[in-house]
Amino acid sequence: MKIRRAATLVCTFEDKKPVVHNFLKKEMFECDARALEILALLDEWTSMDDVLAGLSHPLQAAVFLRELIQRDLVLIEGSPEAARDQRYRDNWRWGSVTGFYHFSLRDSVFVDGETSRQKLIEYGGHVTSPPLMTLNDGMEKVVELPEFEADDPFFEVLLQRRSRREFTGHAIPVKALANCLYAGNGLKEIFDAGDLGKLPMTMTPSGGARNPFELYVDVRAVDGVEPGLYHYSAAEHSLGYLHNNDRPAPSVLLGNQAWTNSCAAIVLLAASFERSAWKYRQALAYRVVLMEVGAITQNIQLAATRDGIAAGPTGALAESEIEILLGLQEIEQAALFAVVLGDPA
Repeated sequence: MKIRRAATLVCTFEDKKPVVHNFLKKEMFECDARALEILALLDEWTSMDDVLAGLSHPLQAAVFLRELIQRDLVLIEGSPEAARDQRYRDNWRWGSVTGFYHFSLRDSVFVDGETSRQKLIEYGGHVTSPPLMTLNDGMEKVVELPEFEADDPFFEVLLQRRSRREFTGHAIPVKALANCLYAGNGLKEIFDAGDLGKLPMTMTPSGGARNPFELYVDVRAVDGVEPGLYHYSAAEHSLGYLHNNDRPAPSVLLGNQAWTNSCAAIVLLAASFERSAWKYRQALAYRVVLMEVGAITQNIQLAATRDGIAAGPTGALAESEIEILLGLQEIEQAALFAVVLGDPA
């Protein structure tokens, strides 16, 4: 039997004790020096006998090793856990720092709105909020800028945009949904980039024009569209029906937020990391992918505003459940953000 250390381990220190985090499983364990010594030896597949032979006090080490195996910190070749670990090794190109961040934050537990409000009140009683804007008062030189034209159609839409969480529960027009999807991730043209191939130029900026995002739609009440889950094809400007099986209430998918339950549709933004990692192997590329969410989301909200549709963005996701519903791969792809659309109350 051969064994190897899991690739998704990070060690931190909590209360003066070393703690090993298995971030792919979202588990953490206190470890002592002997356990860390064993883990350090298991870079490659090695027989258990060879590992024990290289350690002092092999009988005692065997006890430690069995516990590490039980906790999936050490994996057995051919096991389901080892196969999942290998998928991570093969497909996550941005190292353990970004992996720790990304996988540790998935599937967070969210409280309801009233509990959150009470916590904010409690925080305010102990710590004063920092200023939410920085002024130029007191600076040696301040240049006054020309006023923007509030009656310009572009600025009118910007000024009207706000996150809205009150919906009537009525259906929204399919044209409004189509405009939101095209504004967010619609295809403008195909650019011939030579050695880099033909690149899709979409409605928002993307690092290296790699366009890692796909939009999915959970249709609840859209005129002329059957309820269900859909994929938006930017190249074809169409919705591809996935299924309508076992869809939970929106609040189950979106952080226990009751306001989402009367929506008409949810636009789900899912990243395919390999698109960006193929060109950019630096861990910074992961941060760029996260930045692109904001540009897409803003465009969706602006289109909704222009068409008189209420839109509320949220990052409170039940990622694993959403990804299962959409048929996404848990390591190669991820649901990262959502925009909730509805008829405004």
